[in-house]
Amino acid sequence: MKKPKKLLLTTSSDKCVIIAEVENNHPYNEREYVISRDMLNANVNNGNFVEITEHSDWNEGRIWVFADDVRV
Repeated sequence: MKKPKKLLLTTSSDKCVIIAEVENNHPYNEREYVISRDMLNANVNNGNFVEITEHSDWNEGRIWVFADDVRV
């Protein structure tokens, strides 16, 4: 059975706050945080993060962006 991917809270190259699904062996630095699926779900359900997977070139998994970073 395939291990679930971890969720990384980080910033994108254009400085948006994102949560990205990454492989379990994906390296991360001290300014990035692994979060739980429950934390992601709570933030998506209350509108803080929106999924942008279909509009992104990220190919490791799904990706969500902080809603205020995509509002005009």
